[in-house]
Amino acid sequence: MPDPIVLTPVVPKEEIAFSEANSVVAEASSNESPEESLVEESVTDDAPQNDSQAENSSPQTQENTSNDSSSVQEQEPADKTAVIETHMENIVTSEGTKDYGKILRRLLQVMIDNSVSDMFVTVGVHPIIRVYGDLVALSEGLDILTPDDTEGIVHELLATEERREKFKILKELDFSFAVGDERFRVNVFRQKGYASAAVRYLPAKMYSIDSLGLPEIFREVTTRSSGVILVAGPTGSGKSTTLSAMIDEINSNYKKHIITIEDPIEYVHKHKKCIIEQREVGEDTESFSKALRSALRENPDVVLVGEMRDLESIRNTLTLAETGHLVFATIHSRSSAQCITKIVDSFPAEQQNQVRLQLAEAVVAIFNQRLLRNVGGNGYVLVTEVMIANNAIRNLIRENKIFQVNSSIQMGQADGMHLLEDDIVRVIREGRVTKEEGVKHANDPTAILRAV
Repeated sequence: MPDPIVLTPVVPKEEIAFSEANSVVAEASSNESPEESLVEESVTDDAPQNDSQAENSSPQTQENTSNDSSSVQEQEPADKTAVIETHMENIVTSEGTKDYGKILRRLLQVMIDNSVSDMFVTVGVHPIIRVYGDLVALSEGLDILTPDDTEGIVHELLATEERREKFKILKELDFSFAVGDERFRVNVFRQKGYASAAVRYLPAKMYSIDSLGLPEIFREVTTRSSGVILVAGPTGSGKSTTLSAMIDEINSNYKKHIITIEDPIEYVHKHKKCIIEQREVGEDTESFSKALRSALRENPDVVLVGEMRDLESIRNTLTLAETGHLVFATIHSRSSAQCITKIVDSFPAEQQNQVRLQLAEAVVAIFNQRLLRNVGGNGYVLVTEVMIANNAIRNLIRENKIFQVNSSIQMGQADGMHLLEDDIVRVIREGRVTKEEGVKHANDPTAILRAV
C-alpha cells in the first residue's frame, strides 16, 4: 500500500495549489440537488479537442524526441518536496453526510493540476493517484475509503440512471465523460463485493505528430489510401495518443470521411478538412464487430478501430483494408513480429494460411512503442519500433517465417525501419533515460547491455 504523501517533488507547490477561482471543474452551486450529475457527456462534434493515452503529452505525458522548440517539453523538477493538496474542507452536507459529488470534483481537479495519469478508488486505502509512474496516496483531508465512500464516488462517476442500472447488472463498465474541456476515461467494477474505479485523465490538448516527437514515417503512412496500420504496445504506452495524432494529421490536411470506433471515445476530434464521426461501443453501437461490418456501408475513407480485441474484429479490420479503406488499429503486443503472430494465431488452424496471405497484402506498417521514465523522473521518453511492409516483409508473412522479421527490420533502415532496442540505445546515449530503465522495457535486454 502506498504511503500517504509528502513525496516526490512533481511540480512546485505554488503550481499544485487548488484555485477555485481558476478551476476548470466548476464547483456546484449551493442549491444544487444531490442527484444532479457532476459530469456532462461530450462526444459531440463541437466538443473540445483532446490530446493519453499517454496511458498520458496525454495521460502518459510523452516527451518529445526531437529538438523542435514547439514540442512537448519535460518539466523542471521542483527544488523541494511538494505536498499535493486536495482541499477537502467543507465536504459534509448540512445533513451531516459526505458530499461525494464535491469530493469527486476536487479529486478530478487534483488530476488536472498535477500531471496525474490515473486515479484509483478502492476500499481500505486513501484515493491513489499515479504521477509519472509512481503511486501516491491522497491523504490530506481524506480518511481511508470505506465501502460507503467508494459506493458514493462510483455513484457520482456513473452520473446517469441508465449507467447505474447497467453497472448493477454487469458489475463492470467502461465509459468516458467530460468536465469542462477536460476528459476522463473510467472503468468501474466490483472487487470483493465493493465498488472500485480506475480513472484515466485525457488532457484536452490535441498533440501533433511533431509535438510527440514521432518519426517522420508516422506522417508518411497517413498519405496511404488503403491498408492497415497497427500501433502496438502494452497498456499505458500511449497508443491512443499516437493514433489521435495520426488521425489529426489526416483531418488537418486531406478531405476524407473518417469513422472511429472506440471503447470508450478518448480524444474528441473536430471537423477540419475531414468529416469525422466517432462511435462509442455501448453507446452508439453494440460491439466493435457490428460497427466494423456497418462501416462497410457507411462509405468511409479512413476507419480507426480502438482495439482489435477478438477474432471477429480482426477479421473485419482486414476485410476493410482489403476493400480499399485505410484502417488504423491498436493491438497489445511487444514487437512487430509478435503482433503478426498474435493476429494469425487468433484464427483456427485451417484458416491461418489464408489469413497470412490477407495480412501480407493488407499491412502497411506496424509501430510498436513504449514510454520510459526520463532521468529526472518527472516525465516520459517515447521510444518506438517501426516495421514497414516492404516486399521482403510481405514474403516473410506469406511464408510464415516470422522469426526473420527482426532481421528484415534491421536491414530496412533506408525505409525508415528500426528495432525497439535501437531506439532505446539512442535515448540512453543521449542521456535521457538510464540504462536500467532501458533494459527493463527492452524485448532483448542483452542487446541493450551489449550496446551501452
